[in-house]
Amino acid sequence: MTAERWLKFLLRLNGCGAVAFAPAMFIPHAWLAWCIGHVRPVLPDLPLVSFLARELAGFYVLLGILLLVFASDARRYARPILLTMVWCWLLGGALLLAGLPNGALLLDHRFFRWLYWDMIYGAVMTVAILTLLHRITRTNLWESPEKYGSSDSPSAKE
Repeated sequence: MTAERWLKFLLRLNGCGAVAFAPAMFIPHAWLAWCIGHVRPVLPDLPLVSFLARELAGFYVLLGILLLVFASDARRYARPILLTMVWCWLLGGALLLAGLPNGALLLDHRFFRWLYWDMIYGAVMTVAILTLLHRITRTNLWESPEKYGSSDSPSAKE
């Protein structure tokens, strides 16, 4: 498979996986409380916890929809893919750094394993997507489009 096909495959794989969180935004509170209690038993069953869990599910769904749209034309959406992956990398790093000082994360092994495996998966996927994106474009996406002759630039249309 070519780099572009691999990139589209990874974008679709992660997009579909993220969109699969959509039911979590609408499940009954009792089910959500059971799920949260299973992942982190010491977390209280408060409305704020339910709200934040639903918001996180909505965030994943939105990210999944973006990835599926990006997979439709990876070359056209090269810059948005780059910015989304950098944003995911920075967000993952911030969450990791925020979680390290919290001693409760180190004591609760189930939550610890879930959090850090999620971070490792996200880092590996981000690096893979950025590497494939670079192979496809063979350009510095941080530069101005006029410098490398984008199809949107006036010089490329002449």
